[in-house]
Amino acid sequence: MNIPIITLEAVSLTISIFLAYLALRMLNMLQALTLRGGKISKSWTYILTGYLSISVGLTALILQNLLALSFLHITGTTTMTLGGAFITIGIYHEYRIWKNTLSK
Repeated sequence: MNIPIITLEAVSLTISIFLAYLALRMLNMLQALTLRGGKISKSWTYILTGYLSISVGLTALILQNLLALSFLHITGTTTMTLGGAFITIGIYHEYRIWKNTLSK
């Protein structure tokens, strides 16, 4: 591997880990708000879970490239696919909420 590719993958890994960190912080914050009596829509939980899954899958794919561990490819791809499904469910759920709100 050459230096530019390693540098790009290191930056991608950093961004992926930061995305997972932010998703976990948001999930914890939403859980705290729910415990205090606030109502948080399910859609944000799905969306943040999806982002967390995508960042974990992306991290697995980056590590697979850096360390040449072939089993991480299927793990990363599967995790990212599940993350995309969660995000799609969350966005659809949020769309239905807004559609009902705006049609009134």
